[in-house]
Amino acid sequence: MKNKAGIIVLTAVIVITLSLTGCATDDSHTHNFGTAWKSNATQHWHECSCGEKSDTANHTFEAGECTVCEYEHTPHNFGTAWTSNATQHWHECSCGAKSELANHTLVNDICTVCGYHAHNFSTTWTSDATQHWHECSCGEKSDIANHTGNTERGLCSVCGALQYSLGDTGPGGGKIFYVSTAGFTMMDNSTTAHYLEAAPADMATTLAWASSAFIPSTFGGTGDWVDITGTETAIGTGRKNTALILATDADAPAAKACVEYSINEKTDWFLPSKDERNELYNRKADVGITSGDYWSSSEYSSDYAWAQNFSNGGGGGSVKSYTNLVRAVRAF
Repeated sequence: MKNKAGIIVLTAVIVITLSLTGCATDDSHTHNFGTAWKSNATQHWHECSCGEKSDTANHTFEAGECTVCEYEHTPHNFGTAWTSNATQHWHECSCGAKSELANHTLVNDICTVCGYHAHNFSTTWTSDATQHWHECSCGEKSDIANHTGNTERGLCSVCGALQYSLGDTGPGGGKIFYVSTAGFTMMDNSTTAHYLEAAPADMATTLAWASSAFIPSTFGGTGDWVDITGTETAIGTGRKNTALILATDADAPAAKACVEYSINEKTDWFLPSKDERNELYNRKADVGITSGDYWSSSEYSSDYAWAQNFSNGGGGGSVKSYTNLVRAVRAF
């Protein structure tokens, strides 16, 4: 009986020992993940022989195939809406695969198959007060940028948009009283200007149009009336008129005062023509004028030149020996 009990105890010890040994063996398993990818419809991974997974990640599809594990997505579910780029259109699956890929068929810049609009941007700049751009007929904009100002010329250096408005202070420190988007031709050198700027103030005193040597003694002079040939009345002629006056009468008070005027390092002032001076009248509030008779550089006759009353706008010939107000202007 004692021997039988001993055998039972020994058997129990052996079973327990073997169980502990088996547990130690399981805990010491080293994973050996294969290099080949395994996958399902959504993910891929590397797998150990024990079933453990490593590097698990979602597929990255391109044209229906995962770029990592080469799993192919099937079946494709191509949408009914067209997808497109600048040259082609297609139906696309959620995995990125494409069907019915073809080049656009354009009529009037619109694809007749998918409706893609091929923008045709104008080479001419379109602009507003702050920016410029190239515009398609559909309204889409390209090359949008802020103006690059040029205060001396008053134009954007990129698109040519005007930078000054009526009443603005110009480069010479005076007010802008005339603006032309299209520009006007300066008749002395055929350049294009867009603005007329008035000097900040009148000349200190009223001045005669002609000097004493070109005024008869009956009007207080020492000479006689002389016709200044070639003066005109239009906008763009004032600077040429001023030069013509001084070419004949070098001491003509009104014209001479204008060309000798200098402010803000600007020395290109002149006596305005009849029409230029009328624009000055139209904006007299901007330039701070209320009343008075002002000379122009346009001759009326050998003894008269055009003047204008700034109280009511009335104008006509004024004897060249009379002294009137003078406001210099410049063009740019």
